[in-house]
Amino acid sequence: VLVYAIFTSVYLLSPNLSLPSFPFTKVVNAQLESIPVFPGKLYSTVDGGDDTYFVRLEDVDDKDFEAYKQMIADTGYTLSGTREAGNASFATYLKGDEYLYTYYKSNSNTIRVIVGPTSHMPDAPTGETPVKTAEPTLTMVGQAYSDIGLGMIYRLTDGRFIIFDGGAKYSKDLVYKALESQQVTEKITIAAWFLTHPHIDHYGGFVEFLENHGDEVVIENVVFNFATTDRYQAVSGEESNNGMATLRRIARHEVSGAKFIKPHTGQMLEFGGVLFEVMYTPEDYYPDDFQYLNDSSLVVRAYFEGKSILMLADATFQAGIILTETYRDYLKSDMVQLAHHGIWASAAVLYDNIQAEVLLWPSNSAGATKWLSDNVVATALSYAKDVYLPGPKTTTIKFPYEFINNKEEFINKHTAVEEEGGEAEGA
Repeated sequence: VLVYAIFTSVYLLSPNLSLPSFPFTKVVNAQLESIPVFPGKLYSTVDGGDDTYFVRLEDVDDKDFEAYKQMIADTGYTLSGTREAGNASFATYLKGDEYLYTYYKSNSNTIRVIVGPTSHMPDAPTGETPVKTAEPTLTMVGQAYSDIGLGMIYRLTDGRFIIFDGGAKYSKDLVYKALESQQVTEKITIAAWFLTHPHIDHYGGFVEFLENHGDEVVIENVVFNFATTDRYQAVSGEESNNGMATLRRIARHEVSGAKFIKPHTGQMLEFGGVLFEVMYTPEDYYPDDFQYLNDSSLVVRAYFEGKSILMLADATFQAGIILTETYRDYLKSDMVQLAHHGIWASAAVLYDNIQAEVLLWPSNSAGATKWLSDNVVATALSYAKDVYLPGPKTTTIKFPYEFINNKEEFINKHTAVEEEGGEAEGA
């Protein structure tokens, strides 16, 4: 109501201004007052969750974006940084304890704007190289009891770790054992724990890990961009929503000493000299309602020891199309994590743009055998030289990376094998 009153007041003062659309009926925070009104453009507003609020402007071009950035500056915001990637341009503004983040997509002629507290922002990359105390590795955590989950661990050269998800709840000890076996610091230190989306085969290991091993490690940052619980209601059900609400509470408030970071598309996060580029968040889907909870998957690309590694989490077909239209050949990466465990693994055209020579498949032998001939998986495989499939066994990849050229052996094995269970391929 407050926001609508603000826009109505502006409309009365500006008779040529088109009123924004309000497809959602809930009242959002007055932070939306901080977002300048752009004359003559259609608006959609969304409560982005975790103290952030979102606006999408439609039917705009690059000149509109430049004019809009000037409007932002005229309201008292200070430009903090800009960058471009594919068909998108990004800009960050600061004012007091608030940030305004905006980006323009030329392929869809839209401007997205997010406001939130600066306490949720990542630190600016420094480009500094840390003192080397460990050899860099990438570990794919095995999935106990053949659960198909996702758990990926980067060991940085300073001895700290970056974790993506953690798998199902039964994987908690496998995550800890992987960390313990590679520990070089006095206490296991996790520089950042990324949570891609609230499906239990991705976050269950995180929650159980905290309960069983939380006192044995240091977690410095927790990184996620979840939608509000009610936006998941239609696609996840009450039980899943309750789990997601619990996850958000734990991740934000019950990880001792950790900073919460809410990433936005286009941002670059840096930990231990390694850059992590945010490629897709739920904000790229807003204001549309999710068709599947996986539509909200966080997609991140790591620049790790001379290799670019695209982590697709459970990106859906629609997310794959959005990624493709936004970036095209900018998606080219050395390694890719096959989306959704190889099950309806997003869109074939996405992998045609990624063209990765190393395929990281978070599944087991039964899953690989079943989905090997799928068109999307076949497209991803067509570019690969190496394939890694952990199954129940944890697989660690060493860097600098050396090719093992195991694709043909992998295909032959999983064309014939039908039994349940899996093993590490290419380990």
